[in-house]
Amino acid sequence: EDQASTVCCIYANGGVETIALSTGKPLHRFSFNDPIADASRSADGSTIIVGQLDGVLRCIEIDAATSDLRERWRTQPRALGARAVAIAPDASVIVVAWKDGSITRIDPANGATLAERELWGGSAFELVISPDARTIAASSWSRTVRLIDMDSLAVRDCFGGTHAHVWGIAFSPDGTRIFGRITLPELTKPGAPKSNADCAGAWI
Repeated sequence: EDQASTVCCIYANGGVETIALSTGKPLHRFSFNDPIADASRSADGSTIIVGQLDGVLRCIEIDAATSDLRERWRTQPRALGARAVAIAPDASVIVVAWKDGSITRIDPANGATLAERELWGGSAFELVISPDARTIAASSWSRTVRLIDMDSLAVRDCFGGTHAHVWGIAFSPDGTRIFGRITLPELTKPGAPKSNADCAGAWI
């Protein structure tokens, strides 16, 4: 299974599902006792990183042959908790944006912290890692998308130009574009057509 044929969903009550897009049926389902802030998975669907509101990170492995789930590791809670998590397409690195405004690079093998620094521009709503795992993109409430160097965790560029906050983001398969979703405030007012509230854009 790959990301073109399945989608990973999280639920406020602490549940995570992978769903087949062709049938709409769940392929894997697991739940925790604590609410989840975000989840991300590798391109082959074999590794999922889960960030909880209490700051606990969990790395889940999915056996391709049997679909069995195994927790590879789990971290201790952290004050203020996780805001966004991302795992590289090849599962070579994990990054976490925390509610305290910092960003951390994590070793996917054991959950150890490899690097951490304050994220310029404040905390991120969502993170995504480029196909070559050299760049992180961060969306936020500031109507911008920040490009972050993986090695230094420093912001090297910032794109604006939207009229509303940027929510979901994704790299194109070749890593040359970033796609984002915004919700226009004027289209969320009472009486406005809800189907037109969400808009998509791309940055080169």
